[in-house]
Amino acid sequence: MKTQMSLNLERTADRMRQDGFDALLLQIRRGVSHGTYTGGYAVCTLYADGLRVATCHGGGYDLAGTVLGALIEAVLADDLRRVDPTLARKNGMTISDESVLVDGGCGVSCVQTLAAACGWSLTALRSRPSGDRIYLLRKED
Repeated sequence: MKTQMSLNLERTADRMRQDGFDALLLQIRRGVSHGTYTGGYAVCTLYADGLRVATCHGGGYDLAGTVLGALIEAVLADDLRRVDPTLARKNGMTISDESVLVDGGCGVSCVQTLAAACGWSLTALRSRPSGDRIYLLRKED
């Protein structure tokens, strides 16, 4: 059974492919979990055009990079298959016969490099002291 969040991610990817979107406004929100087993963990949630599409929690890795990696993994899957394998490995990407996996925990800069290799730019537009950020993912001319 798929979660609402994974359905939103699929919907976002399908809309971009079918409607020919060339830009997507992204918002990263940070907070702290109040869950029974995860209380006190850092939480990072990604919204694409207002829909919650990815989340992660914990620490010891780049949370923002992880949620951004999940997005480009879904949205740019076809383009990512054409990325140079050496560049892919250096930036936390694994390509198999069935799928493309982007380990955004390597950092936002790695995700930006992979997006650029696909002809897209991932630009930070605004940051807040709370750690919330606004990004623009757009197709390069």
